[in-house]
Amino acid sequence: MKYVQEIITAARRLSRNEDFTVDATGTLTGGQGNDELLRYINDAQDLLQSKISNAHSSVSPFASSQEITTVADQRAYSVDDRVFYNKELISIRYSHSGNLSDYGKPLDKLHPMNDISDTGEYPIGYYRQGGYFYPVPIINRSNAKFEVKYERSLDDLALRVGTVTARTLSSTQLTALTISTSSDDDVALSNATDKYICICNKDGVVQMYNIPYTSYNSGTGVFTLSPFTFRTGETVAVDDYVTLGQYTTTHSKLADECESYLSYYCACMLLGPKDVTGAYNRLSEILWGKNGMEETIVRMYKQQSQEIDRIPQQDFWNY
Repeated sequence: MKYVQEIITAARRLSRNEDFTVDATGTLTGGQGNDELLRYINDAQDLLQSKISNAHSSVSPFASSQEITTVADQRAYSVDDRVFYNKELISIRYSHSGNLSDYGKPLDKLHPMNDISDTGEYPIGYYRQGGYFYPVPIINRSNAKFEVKYERSLDDLALRVGTVTARTLSSTQLTALTISTSSDDDVALSNATDKYICICNKDGVVQMYNIPYTSYNSGTGVFTLSPFTFRTGETVAVDDYVTLGQYTTTHSKLADECESYLSYYCACMLLGPKDVTGAYNRLSEILWGKNGMEETIVRMYKQQSQEIDRIPQQDFWNY
């Protein structure tokens, strides 16, 4: 999918909302600012992901996975990521040794009434409460692993606010960061209330998530960073792009065919149902009418691919 700036431009053209200015203080004159359009586009992305996931496709287009290392006698564990609606787990497997080859079949999901206070080396299942899962019995060893598969909420879309020109990295920490002061949204950083940034490459693939900072010097492009240990595998390179906020990127991970939906939805929100030109009605019919964009997209995601699907079996490998 294209850079979100191009989706914003398309929405402005569809809604005839191309004339606006924003001064250095963030004051908007005429039209609607980029922050409002981004909010509509992210609303569209969230809505579409919800509808697609609710269609119960045999494919999980937003699936991700994470390994979690056990701590002896720890009661609860959680995924350090955006789990969809904070509840959409797909499966949990357990490796006693922590090795990939020792993962068994998915654990049974239990009811909280099945909780016991006993400890052991092997769980028989787990139950859920809030954003946590609780192995039963409590695992009494460290360095075993859970492999958790889950539906992941898509990253929020944001404009590029600078390009990395210098950074200092240790093996686990980002300790210094300087960016170019040229930005696609000149007032975003100076008016930011969310003191986090993310780093992505030119295609929107996030290289480092949720970097906390205490201040930004718009004259030098230097961030004063809070203590921060990045995840294994993350890095930052010169010429990577900076986006403002937690879990942000510049390119949606929806399929390319969803791009027009985001721009049309945004244009409809800009026009509003009181639009006297009739453009709102025309665009909304394209979006939500019979065989419109939304219905077509959801139907295509729901439709089984041409691959042959087997009936899921817990004991397929005869564990």
